[in-house]
Amino acid sequence: MKENETIAMDRVSVRFTSQGRVVPALDDITTTFRLSELVSVVGESGAGKTTLGRALLGLAKPDSGAVMFRGRNIHRLGKREMKDFRKHVQVVFQDPYDVMNPKHVVLDYLSMPLRFISGVSSRADLRSSCSGLLDQVGLEREFLSKYPHQLSGGQKQRIAIARALATEPDFIVADEPTSMLDASAAAGILNLLRKLAAKRGMGYMIITHNMGVAAYASDRIVVMYSGKVVEDSAADDIVNAPRHPYTSVLISHAPLSQRSERKLLAERDGSDADPDATDPWKLSGCRYFARCPRGTEECRKVFPALSTVPGGGSVACWNPLVNDDGSRVS
Repeated sequence: MKENETIAMDRVSVRFTSQGRVVPALDDITTTFRLSELVSVVGESGAGKTTLGRALLGLAKPDSGAVMFRGRNIHRLGKREMKDFRKHVQVVFQDPYDVMNPKHVVLDYLSMPLRFISGVSSRADLRSSCSGLLDQVGLEREFLSKYPHQLSGGQKQRIAIARALATEPDFIVADEPTSMLDASAAAGILNLLRKLAAKRGMGYMIITHNMGVAAYASDRIVVMYSGKVVEDSAADDIVNAPRHPYTSVLISHAPLSQRSERKLLAERDGSDADPDATDPWKLSGCRYFARCPRGTEECRKVFPALSTVPGGGSVACWNPLVNDDGSRVS
């Protein structure tokens, strides 16, 4: 059953070189996503959430670890097997305009996955299928003849979702699908995704820096910081009783604007005690240590493992905000 199928990340690390040093965009990530679930991955810029999504899609190759689907490591699939994988897992990029050829109309854009993945070749069949895709995202067939510059931000994002639906996927990874939209258009996109998920029985992952978006659109939230998962739990539990101090800060700043994100990045409580603490990659312990008011010597020296907690979920924190009995820490 599709409801029980998963994509699993087993100790996945992805490293980049930046200014002469190696930076782990993902550092030893182990987690599982059910194809039928609605999940959000949340964190500031540089948290690793987009790299996680790209690794899950086979677009960023891990330096170590594996991404498993139906018993196979997707990064070792041949072209034919990867083509089959693309039928099941699709992507919606942050700005569809970046992947839409300005010289081509919407019909051409929607036809590509139908041609190369689903094998539709007839012009009449392509037009009919593309019209049906537009109908699913609330757009009229007249949009098939429009060019990208003739579309609003919300319309472009709906067309990007329609393109992802072309292969009838089980799971969609949507990278910041609302960050470039006004509030009304953003709400429309989130409502559309939930409606499509319910109607088609599919799941999705929303990658976002906005905890408000994650809470509204998802049943599960994964919180990332500096390449690590620091909390992973049901959305209601995350919002009502966050365990990790960083999760609490994200909630208090929701919706997280670019201005408030810059303010978050500037908060370095405790950095005077340890010059290396301003650079989380130099810490052997928790990377949030320099900004955490609950940080201890243990936090500075040893990174806490992601551990399950009573009632479900998991947290990587030596001094969580919620006790094992569910009570808030004073």
